Amino acid sequence: MTLRSRRGRAILVLLLSGALAACSNAESKKAKYFESAERYARNGQYAEAIVEYRNALRADERFGEARLRLGDAYAATSDPQRALREYVRAADLLPASVDAQLKAGSILLVAGQYEDARGRARTALAVEPRNVEAQVLLANATAGLRDLDGALEQLEAAIELDPGQAPAYSSLGALQAVRGNMAEAEAAFRKAVEVSPASVTARLALANFLWAAGRMPEAEQALKDAHAAEPAHLLANRAIASFYVATGRAEAAEPYLKTVAAKAATPAATMQLADYYIQRERYDDARRLLDPLVSHPSTETAASLRLASLDYAKGERAAAHARIDALLAKRATNAPALVLRARFQVSEGRLDPALETFRAAVRADPQSAAAQYGIGTILARRGDYAEAQAAFTEVLRIAPDTPLATAQLARLAMARGEGTRAVELAEEVVRARPNSLEARLLLTRAALAKGDLARAEAETRRLVGEVPDNPAILVQLGHVLAARNDTAGARDAYERSLALRPEATEAYNGLVQLDLQANRPADARARVEAWMAKRPNDIAGLLVASRVYAADRDTTAAERVLRKAITVDPASLQAYGLLGRLYLEQQRLGDARREFEALASRQPRLVAAHTMVGILSEIQQDRVAARAAYERALAVDARAAVPANNLAWMLAESGQDLDRALELAQTAKAGLPDTPAVDDTLGLAYYKKGLYSQAIAAFQSSTAQEPGNAAFQLRLGLAYMKGGRWQDSTKTLREALRLNPHVTGADEARKALEAMGRS
Repeated sequence: MTLRSRRGRAILVLLLSGALAACSNAESKKAKYFESAERYARNGQYAEAIVEYRNALRADERFGEARLRLGDAYAATSDPQRALREYVRAADLLPASVDAQLKAGSILLVAGQYEDARGRARTALAVEPRNVEAQVLLANATAGLRDLDGALEQLEAAIELDPGQAPAYSSLGALQAVRGNMAEAEAAFRKAVEVSPASVTARLALANFLWAAGRMPEAEQALKDAHAAEPAHLLANRAIASFYVATGRAEAAEPYLKTVAAKAATPAATMQLADYYIQRERYDDARRLLDPLVSHPSTETAASLRLASLDYAKGERAAAHARIDALLAKRATNAPALVLRARFQVSEGRLDPALETFRAAVRADPQSAAAQYGIGTILARRGDYAEAQAAFTEVLRIAPDTPLATAQLARLAMARGEGTRAVELAEEVVRARPNSLEARLLLTRAALAKGDLARAEAETRRLVGEVPDNPAILVQLGHVLAARNDTAGARDAYERSLALRPEATEAYNGLVQLDLQANRPADARARVEAWMAKRPNDIAGLLVASRVYAADRDTTAAERVLRKAITVDPASLQAYGLLGRLYLEQQRLGDARREFEALASRQPRLVAAHTMVGILSEIQQDRVAARAAYERALAVDARAAVPANNLAWMLAESGQDLDRALELAQTAKAGLPDTPAVDDTLGLAYYKKGLYSQAIAAFQSSTAQEPGNAAFQLRLGLAYMKGGRWQDSTKTLREALRLNPHVTGADEARKALEAMGRS
């Protein structure tokens, strides 16, 4: 062997020995970190355990057991996204581990990834064919894929394998509930508790069933039983806290949320408790928890945003904006910070800057549901219902399980008078949040908007029975009873609401309306003046007062409070609209037009404002301005029926651009299919284009709906004449002149009658 070869071999030996030593060292570190992590986990110190599991994985990223246990730690600290990732990785690394497959499958099931969950269940069953938990997982995943019969068979097989398995009975109960077999469902849930009385999960499943069924006292007891079975159980504490918050007893939730924060010992759990304190307006307690979280990288933004909100709530706007500015100085595309800045701008009445800031947040993060939701709320407030609907629909595309967006769509439907659609959407919200008082209250409002008084009253009284001292529910009861003409009952409900919440504008407004309906304007005036004395800048109160003064024919006072309302809230559409209508009633057309022009200038996407400018301009014989206003309205919404009809009439009457006149008239007909004036416009467009048979059909529709309208009769008569139906023409033109000898076009009708008489 040469010197060179001996040296080469020596070097190789050294390299191999170094590598072996490194491997040995890595194994030692991995084991050390894993052992430390396990010790922390056993003591419930999950934050520390997570750090050590990660250290072990840095030493060996294919350490499947460490990934599995890291998933457990994330699950224990309410971090489902990271738990999902680690469980799936662990299951991939440990294909023979039933435990890994079941944990991955269970969390995939919760995430709605049913096909993947079913695959994990089948992998587990390939290892242990008689594993009951795997059978239950497979059944639940199959049910998620809507194969309910197959799921039922698998659950029955699982129970046959082991009749003492509580999870199988709980899953069977859930499946029976989905199928509508409520008695069988309850029996299965109770059987789960019977076979495993110490199972917190079984008791929580029963509680959830009872809660969804509206059996609140029984649900509360089941939750208490679950908590008593294991007082430190995180899910049991979260569940009972959620129950108390959802049923209007948030003060009872505090000890359970404190247990979660102490037990989990994570920034996320601390943040949840801080959020509870914020909702309870215990700002000092919230600030005490949030201040330390600002220095934690994972919670810096969230904690800073909450502290900014607290500053703002205290009236410290400069400090609040400074916190937002600091976050955006670090990263200008911080979408949550942009969203909060926009919300502050909305609170300050700066809707245009707020809308642009929300849009900047969308540009920074196109998947920001909060930013899209903010855009929708501003557009809805402006009356731009089509664009608002698009924004809320986008929220649901980004985050399908967002009942708030569905609720907003329901409110838009109510605003447009679409009662049936509003009820459908409200029912969807209730299905998503069956225990939410706000969701159920929305349904009662939608039923009332639809005119279904029986359902509205039944739903509202059910809510009153469950939560008798809720001001919002009592207000709704007042609205329902007022619609039923039960004045005494409505007044009692409104007064009870005001006693609980003296600033409840809706209840105050309800009482004012009852005063006016009872022809007691003096009482209504006294009520609104007392309200304004206490709350001089309350925009809602000012608007109610304006209606009272208008009803009492005190137009000076009505104008005064409306102008103050505009000063208080320059973006108030209602204030501008009411002021414009007030001027119309006084025949102050110039003033009315100026108000609607100002409104259209402030809210350029408000179709109604442009339309009113067009109508008022027509009345003033300013056809150029009228046409421009209608064009602006149609630029915002090409399907807007009223401006389409009015512009079509102008074009057809003048003989200009008849093709467009007909197109606009057809648009108006699609939007207002049963409106005689629209049929009249459509008939004129056909008439001017020489399409007399179509014109006759349209005019026949308008006259059938308004046979006493001389103008409609006259145009039908002329169309008959052009169509060669002289007998019908003579009869119809004579009827038009009988109804109104001076109707516009009367001279033309007489000439036509003379011509036909000579023929």
